[in-house]
Amino acid sequence: MTPRRSNRLEMLVRLRQQRESRARWSFDQVRGRAEFLRRRIDELGALLRAQDASARKRLLEGGPGRPGRAYRHSAAELRDAIREQRALLSQVHEMLPACREKLREAVSRRKAAEALRERLLREQAARQQRTEAAQVDDTHAVRALAARRAGG
Repeated sequence: MTPRRSNRLEMLVRLRQQRESRARWSFDQVRGRAEFLRRRIDELGALLRAQDASARKRLLEGGPGRPGRAYRHSAAELRDAIREQRALLSQVHEMLPACREKLREAVSRRKAAEALRERLLREQAARQQRTEAAQVDDTHAVRALAARRAGG
């Protein structure tokens, strides 16, 4: 393999590695966003359940500080926030397959470039061995011819 071809092939492998790295980063970002939204939905749901339990307790005990407009308002805000986060999570989930496919394709292309590089390096090594073997054969032939002429 010529140095120029080797350099181009190494550059191709590096470019494919960079694309894979960017695709992996993008996929990790989307997956991380989905995990964040799931945790946020769980937190908001826990907060809503705690608020409901507190309001239920105050209603059952019948003491001062009965839940009213403030509870209804904050519960509605929490439900809206949960609904909003679920909508965002749905959008993120729609992005995941495309990001996963881009990553799969980038990995596949990188592996193909690396396989090409390895194949060409093996071919180069085999050519080098053949060349060296031919040189050894030539050397032996020259020595044998010289020995015949000297002995004969």
